Amino acid sequence: MECSNCSCIIANFEGNISLIHGTKIGDVEIKSGVCPNCTSPLVNLSAGKYLHDLGRLTDIKVSKVIYPLTPEDVKINELIPNIYSQDLLEAGLIINISPKASAALSRRCLQNFIRAEFGIIEKTLFTEIDLLINKSVFPSYINDTLHAIREIGNFAAHPLKDTSTGEVVDVEPGEAEWIFSLLISMLELHFVQGSLHRQRMDALNTKLISVGKKPLRFKN
Repeated sequence: MECSNCSCIIANFEGNISLIHGTKIGDVEIKSGVCPNCTSPLVNLSAGKYLHDLGRLTDIKVSKVIYPLTPEDVKINELIPNIYSQDLLEAGLIINISPKASAALSRRCLQNFIRAEFGIIEKTLFTEIDLLINKSVFPSYINDTLHAIREIGNFAAHPLKDTSTGEVVDVEPGEAEWIFSLLISMLELHFVQGSLHRQRMDALNTKLISVGKKPLRFKN
């Protein structure tokens, strides 16, 4: 297994063992201890078939560190500012544990993004999304998804004011994953693709200037 704190590989994880019998995925073994490299606490869950005569699990179907939580599928580009990436990271970490809390973090991140980057500040996130769509700054597939999430999330019924942007409200099945995925796409388009485009334009302009031609102009 890999330590979630220092990323070292632990060949033999020794620790306290708790055994839970008869789950749908087999017998479950929860082992807690510390990483021999960084001494940080770890909890690992394994599921398989427990052999009493051998005193161990076999045919292991699941083996995963459940503490500390790890952002296995949360890949956030370093060009995305911390003010957004921190909310994104937390939303991704808890998306399977508490969709409500994850969606609340994503909504807050979305509202902060709309307000800070586009100067749209209204009483509800519902209205802010509507105004952002009308600006047509994102491709149609992003705007279509924004519209769908705004309707499914029923943001009009849950006003997100300045002091309660992250309030926990009910979410529809799959909504937390959907809004999280949309946020990743929007932030990457705005910060990452924009940066790559400027780098390519700068490189092209350098070549044009070197041969005595005028550089191309482009909007920031």
